[in-house]
Amino acid sequence: MKQISNVISSFLTSYKIDLYEQEEKLGTLQTKKQFTICVPKEITVNEKRVPLTPEGVELLIAYGYKVVIEKDAGLNSDFSNTEYSDCGAVIGETPEEAYKGDIILKLNHPQQHEIEMIPEGKIVVSNLHKRKPTIESIQALIKRKITGIAVEYITDHSGRYSIRNTLFPIEGKAVMLMAAELLTNERGGQGILLGGIAGIAPVEVVIIGAGVVAEHAAQVATVLGAIVKIFSSSIGELYVLKQKLGQSLFTNMLHKQALIKALHTADVVINTVNFEEHDLSFRLNEDYFKVLKKRTVVLDMSGESEMYFEDVISQGFNRKLFKKYNIIYHCMTNVSSRVARTSSMSLNNIAIEIIDQITQSANFIQLLRKDKGLCNGIYAYNGILTNSLLGRMYNMPYQDINLLLAAF
Repeated sequence: MKQISNVISSFLTSYKIDLYEQEEKLGTLQTKKQFTICVPKEITVNEKRVPLTPEGVELLIAYGYKVVIEKDAGLNSDFSNTEYSDCGAVIGETPEEAYKGDIILKLNHPQQHEIEMIPEGKIVVSNLHKRKPTIESIQALIKRKITGIAVEYITDHSGRYSIRNTLFPIEGKAVMLMAAELLTNERGGQGILLGGIAGIAPVEVVIIGAGVVAEHAAQVATVLGAIVKIFSSSIGELYVLKQKLGQSLFTNMLHKQALIKALHTADVVINTVNFEEHDLSFRLNEDYFKVLKKRTVVLDMSGESEMYFEDVISQGFNRKLFKKYNIIYHCMTNVSSRVARTSSMSLNNIAIEIIDQITQSANFIQLLRKDKGLCNGIYAYNGILTNSLLGRMYNMPYQDINLLLAAF
């Protein structure tokens, strides 16, 4: 109980809300409506995370919300049904029970049959994954006038993407630990230790990209004693990374000759560039692969629909290109789900924040006008598509959310 008290205290402190003022606000809110928060079980393959932990449930229950967790929704993150029920959650025995709420919390964009279980006019908070939603699911969302909020586009008061600063550090650390495992004999690697040992040349790691994932991957490799070389098309990102990790970090602008030179001696190559957000006129083709050493570990985190590596686009996910190039290649999708419990705890903090933003406002439209960070995440509102990329991709009419709000 002391731990829960500390969580509540930390949460209130982070929002600079006085405890008594918050209780007074909650009392006013409850007289208007008791919000129901629902967490369905994820059906996406290899998805092991859950957006709300038992501690998060207890916090919401203490504030007067009703929370429904679908049976076994947290098992893959090692959160049992009993843990949730002991914290006050209602355990939904069927999927339908977990979709009858005011706010539906999901990790992956709901499929069409899931959307059809949601009452009209409610709110779905999930990742959008721009190339994941089907046109049928988007049409169902619009038809039922459900408000869709994409967590990955919500920004904080500093303009930073909240989920990226939460999950990307986890992914960066996790992918480097995976690389260390793949270097071992047990996984078909060279049988070398990621790091530096006295009298033995350290492992060389080449990282493409200089964002948050790259930063934390480089941090782990550097601490272990590896030689880390960062390549990016952004001089600004390289400068920031060098300031954070030290002047000894090797950084270089991304161009063919420099990269090939580094690949000659690389033991691990990690791409952290997201193809959806960068110009991929630069891809790694056979010229780059053929210079790699025997059993070099190559990990691609570029996305789930295309690879940054030109010659492996047709190979599918998680395939090893061992025979052709004599390397170990993996497409690393949803890396944070591989450490589901840690990731779920981080996602829980974001979910609590979003729920607080939505429910503490008496007028949702006024909230969106005031809170540009939350407004950034709106991709569907009141039967209108507000995401331009989805509109163009599916040839559907859409409106800019800011222009739409001005009309209300």
